[in-house]
Amino acid sequence: MLELPKTTEFNKVIPKEKLFARAVTTEPMRDVYESQVKRIIWKNKLSSVTYPPYANSAQDLELEVFEIQTFTPKIDKRLLRSIDRSIPYYIFHVVTNDDMYQAWIAEKNRSARTIRVENYRHTGWMPETEFQFEFTGSTPKKTLDNLIEQVNTRRIHLANEQAEQCSSFMAYFREMRMTRSYKPVLILAVIQCGGMISLEKAVQYFKAFYRDRINRGLPTEKDYCVYSDENASLNKIYANLINNPINALCNSGYFAYDSITCIFSFAGDLYDNLTLNDIDEIVNICKNRLNEYFERL
Repeated sequence: MLELPKTTEFNKVIPKEKLFARAVTTEPMRDVYESQVKRIIWKNKLSSVTYPPYANSAQDLELEVFEIQTFTPKIDKRLLRSIDRSIPYYIFHVVTNDDMYQAWIAEKNRSARTIRVENYRHTGWMPETEFQFEFTGSTPKKTLDNLIEQVNTRRIHLANEQAEQCSSFMAYFREMRMTRSYKPVLILAVIQCGGMISLEKAVQYFKAFYRDRINRGLPTEKDYCVYSDENASLNKIYANLINNPINALCNSGYFAYDSITCIFSFAGDLYDNLTLNDIDEIVNICKNRLNEYFERL
């Protein structure tokens, strides 16, 4: 597919246990991995030894090709960030689902002590016949820059529209009205699951969130809260979740709920197009607004 020399082929599955020990070390990201990733294959290793164009490049620099096979057409860039931060080389991620492919590349900077990941560039989904990239350049860094340019070229017609959508969502989110604590809790839940969450998992998240507050002797709501009521039926909890926070967030136009699959998610490609800084900011704002809300009770 990428037509790289056989000398670069590695073709080894990365054991999940190894990833969990060295890269995906937090429980939320392990949950994302379990729900999104079937397996990760280390397809190619491009170095001064395996790739002739790099013959004169530094021996401690490499460009790796990872194939990430997914259960759904979603990959959480925070999961990719966990992987990129743990590996001191550049990585070209090939994400595949149902015979369709995406390319993901980190804007990644190495220093003596740290690996910093600013954000990701990625293509849309395409069939294998269209998934063609040229690995040109005399060093891994130059090849990476060329690959980023190729990815940008494939996405340039969508850039302005995506930027406007992300900007308008962040403006909405910062000023989002709260009559109860439910909306930020649901947003935290959907982010923890990588941009989409089943109704069943959302209910579990809500019950755990409010149960934790009760166990710590903290208030749960200004009046009755169905999620902290141990005697509330599941039907009552499901109905409240759909009719209140899910319905309210869907009315904003930035979220969607599929009543057939019972999946709540960010609308369209919105989550994919948010930057890592955007996602981190959303999490922090949700937590801060919840703290402020509960302090008023």
